[in-house]
Amino acid sequence: MNVLNEVHWGNTVQQWLVAAGIVMLTYIILTIVKRTLVRRLHEFAGRTKTNIDDLVVDLVRRTRFFVLLLIALYVGTVVLTLPPDLKSLFGTIASIVFLIQAAIWGNGLIMYLIERTTREKMARDAAGATTISALGFVSKLILWTIVALLALDNMGFNITALVAGLGITGIAVALAVQNILGDLLASLSIILDKPFVIGDFVIVGDYLGPLLDAFSALGVDVFLAEYRGYGASTGAPLLGTMLDDVEHVIRSLDVDPERLVLFGRSVGSIYAIRAAALFPEVAGLILESGIAAPLERLLLRV
Repeated sequence: MNVLNEVHWGNTVQQWLVAAGIVMLTYIILTIVKRTLVRRLHEFAGRTKTNIDDLVVDLVRRTRFFVLLLIALYVGTVVLTLPPDLKSLFGTIASIVFLIQAAIWGNGLIMYLIERTTREKMARDAAGATTISALGFVSKLILWTIVALLALDNMGFNITALVAGLGITGIAVALAVQNILGDLLASLSIILDKPFVIGDFVIVGDYLGPLLDAFSALGVDVFLAEYRGYGASTGAPLLGTMLDDVEHVIRSLDVDPERLVLFGRSVGSIYAIRAAALFPEVAGLILESGIAAPLERLLLRV
């Protein structure tokens, strides 16, 4: 019993144990409530025709464990007497955690709006759909930039001086990655000027579109997969998730891999190689204009 009455950091051992128990119990309850809420909302969303409830389900599902843990920690500290410095530190951490969670929710909202608008515009305005997808990437970049600046401000950094320093550093970085910036500006030019849109007949080098006719003339069946965030495909163009998609795409064909010939051109060579690594029994692998330094070209997409 004497051990329980010993004082550490302004509180007895018994108080610390009670606080730890409260934190654990609160976290478990919050986790159960979240899972139950997601399941009930998902069932309700399946019975409605609107998409708003689907958005709510997605946002609730995006609530991260560290937010629930932070709430549990706050509840647990009610029985403790904390020094001012520790309270200040806890407040700073709480602000940063909620900023990150707000950014995650905002990212989900942006993706929802982009995917919904893209589906509506795809049938009548393919060029507009492509532009909206690009604006979605820019919106998420701005969102996370703002969150990062606010987090640094909460940590006591001088944001004004930091932004000024980033301006000077940005010039040096721009000179170091001229090729990447050139590709980025070229892609923005295509998106804004709209010289061609989805479904147009396009000549690229020695290729005459549409390619499907050329492959069909060989008497073979063709399956074309669009990257996440490109064309009519939804989602965000992230390298990790796009590589994970390869296995699902191949398996969805329900075709013996020994009857498949993989073809990858330019960036597509990365995913063709990934497919060959996952399914080494494929009949063949064709690579054209493969990327020698994929990290340099995909840095903006990772």
